[in-house]
Amino acid sequence: MDEFFAQMKDYWENNLPGPQVTTAPEGTREFFDQIAEHRYSVYKDLFDEVDFNSFKGKKLLEIGCGTGTDAVSFAKAGARVTAIDLTERAIRLTKKRFEVYGLKYDEIKIVNALHLDFPDNIFDAVYSHGVLLCLPNIQDAIKEIYRVLKPGGITKVMVYNKDSMFYHYWIIYQKCIRLKMDEKYDLNWIIAESTESTHPEGKHCPYIGVYTAKQCYELFRNFKNVKVQNFVPLYTTTLPEYKIKETDFSKYPDTYDFFIKCLKWEAEGTLTKNIGWFNLITAYR
Repeated sequence: MDEFFAQMKDYWENNLPGPQVTTAPEGTREFFDQIAEHRYSVYKDLFDEVDFNSFKGKKLLEIGCGTGTDAVSFAKAGARVTAIDLTERAIRLTKKRFEVYGLKYDEIKIVNALHLDFPDNIFDAVYSHGVLLCLPNIQDAIKEIYRVLKPGGITKVMVYNKDSMFYHYWIIYQKCIRLKMDEKYDLNWIIAESTESTHPEGKHCPYIGVYTAKQCYELFRNFKNVKVQNFVPLYTTTLPEYKIKETDFSKYPDTYDFFIKCLKWEAEGTLTKNIGWFNLITAYR
């Protein structure tokens, strides 16, 4: 596991999400503003549901703060923010972002999500966007969230959706069935290469998990009032062309079943309500 985390830290240290969407000098206000503008336009519906303002006055932990975009949004809304990440670059940029915006925070430091360096029952809220899915043993991280939350505390966690158009069409249909990449690589490798990778270098995050809504409910089975909501980023809304009858789905029957459902949803006009790449889990301790 130490080797795994070393690989993951190395990847994200050099491929931190956010800086790719701006040409402004790193650490400037323009740099941070452009990252936030891109993030909150592409994922608008999801962040409307996160509702930063609802965390005013709450002691909040963000797991995987990246460049600090969401951490600063929580702080602007009045939350007492503690932010953690596995990489030094993320911690440096998040601290700089708070400085640039003139905001205060409780703590910003390197912490492993599997071993949260905090006492039991200390946070009112724990938030994590697209981070826990990098852990093969995600259940252990969720147990840690439960431990540090106060009774009645809330958690909001985003993971990738296995019942999505992106997964079934791009990863399974295109890469496994058509390109036959699964003859050379295992499925975990293909998922990671398809979602979190650098090109043309070909490096990718060592692991990316995908979860159905049913699996999300199971992961958070010890929590109360669990809700899983599906969201479609702006870049995954189009139903692609495919020829079901001419394709051999014998290795991936779930994808065949998914495409049949998509045709039904498309006819009903409810397609984009069912195929989003993001599952947002809200749960209470």
